Amino acid sequence: MSKLKGTRLFPILVIIVASLVGGIFGPYILASAKNLYQKAELLFNIMELIENNYVEKVEQERLFQNAIDGMLKSLDPHSYYVNAEDYRLMQERYRGDYQGIGITFDVIEGVLTVISTFEGGPSHKLGIRAGDQIIEVSGQSIIGITNEKVFKLLRGPQGTSVDITIRRLGQEELLHFTIVRDKIPINSIYYKFMITPEIGYINMARFSQTTSSELDEALDNLKSGGMQRLLLDLRNNHGGYLLQAIAVSDKFLPGGKKIVYTKGRTAKSEEIYISTKKDTYIDIPMIILLNKGSASASEIVAGAMQDYDRALIVGERSFGKGLVQNQYRFSDGSALFLTTAKYYTPSGRLIQRKYKGNTHYFEEIFDDEWQPKKEGDVFTTAHGRKVYGGGGINPDVEVPSDYYGKAISNLLQKNMFFAFSNEYVAENPHLAQDFVSFLRKFEVDQEIISKFYGFLKNNNVEYNKEDLEKELHFVQLLLKAEIASKIWGRDERFKVILNSDKQINKALNIFPQAEQLISWMVSDKAA
Repeated sequence: MSKLKGTRLFPILVIIVASLVGGIFGPYILASAKNLYQKAELLFNIMELIENNYVEKVEQERLFQNAIDGMLKSLDPHSYYVNAEDYRLMQERYRGDYQGIGITFDVIEGVLTVISTFEGGPSHKLGIRAGDQIIEVSGQSIIGITNEKVFKLLRGPQGTSVDITIRRLGQEELLHFTIVRDKIPINSIYYKFMITPEIGYINMARFSQTTSSELDEALDNLKSGGMQRLLLDLRNNHGGYLLQAIAVSDKFLPGGKKIVYTKGRTAKSEEIYISTKKDTYIDIPMIILLNKGSASASEIVAGAMQDYDRALIVGERSFGKGLVQNQYRFSDGSALFLTTAKYYTPSGRLIQRKYKGNTHYFEEIFDDEWQPKKEGDVFTTAHGRKVYGGGGINPDVEVPSDYYGKAISNLLQKNMFFAFSNEYVAENPHLAQDFVSFLRKFEVDQEIISKFYGFLKNNNVEYNKEDLEKELHFVQLLLKAEIASKIWGRDERFKVILNSDKQINKALNIFPQAEQLISWMVSDKAA
C-alpha cells in the first residue's frame, strides 16, 4: 500500500501536532517530536483511506473529531476538546443568559447524559433530572452525538419546542417530553429568603463570574432581615469558576487558612489558595446542603468548611469531581480542556472519586441503587473530627434525597399539575389572600385529589391510580406547589417544595450542632 500525500488534511494535522508538542506538553516531548510526527502521519493516512474508500461517505470533520475524542477518552472523564462555536457557548453560560432547554450535560460513551438542570428552567419544570439519558431528539436517535451537535439540536429561540426521548436508570419504559425553550438565567443565586425568623436560606446554583458579589448582596439583605444562622444550599451545584469558590470560602474563614490546593505531575500544576482577612461572616453558624449533583467548585467550598469545622454538611455524598482542567486555546477559536492536576481539601483529602475510563462514571452515581461509601484514608478536621477521603465530600449528617417515580414523571411530562392548578385557582379565588397562612394551613385533601383524578380523566390522560396512591405525598406536594405558583409566583412555589424537603427539615433541626462547631472557630479567632 503506497503512502498518500499532497492533500489538505495532512498539513492541518502537522500544525496541530506542532501546537501540542510546543505549546502544551513542553520540552520533554520535543525530544520525541520526530516520532510523534510519524504517528500523526500514520493517523492522516488512515483517515484519508477511510474518507476515500469506506463503504459509506464519512466527512473529514467527523473523522478528525472522533480521533481527538478517542485520544482524550483514554485519559480521564473530564479532558475534552471543543470547537470554536461550542467554546463561545460555554463562556456565554457563565456570563449572561442563553435560550435553550436548561441543562448541563456530558456525552458519555456516545450517550447524551444530563448532569443537572437549571432551577426554574424548562427541563427542571418538567421533572427531568440528573442522570437522565437523552437518546432521541425529534424522533431521531442521537446515540453517538458530539458535543457541538448537542448545542445545535437543543438550543433555539425562546418559545420554540423540541421533542426528546429519555432513558432513565431503573425504568424500563422510555420517557417522552416536549420542551418549550426559554431564556435561561445565569445568576448564581436563585433563591434567598428567611426560611425561619432566624435562619437565612441561600440557594446557590453555580459559580459564575458574579457569584461572590451576588452572595455579598444576599447575605447583607438576609442579615438586615434578622439572619442569625445560614443554610447554604449547594445541591445540584455542578461548579464553575475556581476563583469564585475561593472567594466564597474566603468570606467564612479567618485569614491565612488553606482553602484548597492542587497537585499534578509537573511543578507548575501545584497551587495553594489561602484565605485573606475578608472574614466578613466568620461568626455565623452555617449548614451546607450537598447531594450527588454537587460537584467541583461546590465541593471545594464544602470541603474547606468541613475541614475547618466551619460548617456542618448535610445530605448526600457529593459527586467527586476533583480533576483540574487547564484551557489551551487554538488559533481557530477551539480549545482543549486538559486535566493537569487534582484538587485536595485543606486536610489532604482528594476530591476526585475513582474512575476507570468513562464507562459507568456518570451512570453509577445517579443510579438510585448507588450507595455512598466512606472509602480511602481517614483524615481529621481542625478540631479532631474524622472525615474520609476517596472522592467527594461525605456529609456529617447523611439524609438521602427523595425522588418521585414513573407515575409522577408521566404527569409532569404532560404538565398536568400545572394545568389543574390553573383551573382550581380560577374556581377558588378566595385562596389568593395570605401565603404564610396558605403554607401552614392549606392541605391538598381527598376532595382535591378526587377532582385531580377527574381532571385527568376529562383530559384523556392515562394514569394508574394505584401507582399514584403509592406516591400520594408527591401528588399533594406538587399540586400545592403549583397552586402557590399560580397565585404568588415562582418563589412561593419553591418555598412549598422546601417545606416538605426532608434534607432541609433535618438541617433546620440540627443547628445546635453547627453552633457548637462555630464556637470553636470563634475561640480560635479570639485567641
